[in-house]
Amino acid sequence: MNYDEIKESAKKSGLIPTLGMEITELDDGYCRGEMPLNEKTCNPYGTVHGGCIYAFADTIGGSAALTKSQKVVTLDSHMNFLKAASNEGKLIAEGKVVRHGNKVAVYHVDVMTTAGVHVAEATYSFYVLE
Repeated sequence: MNYDEIKESAKKSGLIPTLGMEITELDDGYCRGEMPLNEKTCNPYGTVHGGCIYAFADTIGGSAALTKSQKVVTLDSHMNFLKAASNEGKLIAEGKVVRHGNKVAVYHVDVMTTAGVHVAEATYSFYVLE
């Protein structure tokens, strides 16, 4: 998949545009993106819902993996939530290749606030379908 196809595909996925996620940079084995924070991303405590952070990181890691493969699906993941994020502004995520094999690809994703506060870090394993 070329970079424009990855960005267009992401815009058509139901959850990605619903949460306002946007891919801002793609390179070989790398993706950077943004997600605005608002009432849609809020948990009952007024901070960003962990599921939104997870979905955002999964999208950015998967998009980074798509720069090296035609199709991937999440096989396994582990996320550490490091600090609560207030529901204002936006989050930034960066996904980087750890190893991209013929059948399994591993990527690391960091999620931060625009002020540079490290909110979460995750490792994703993707199954390479093609």
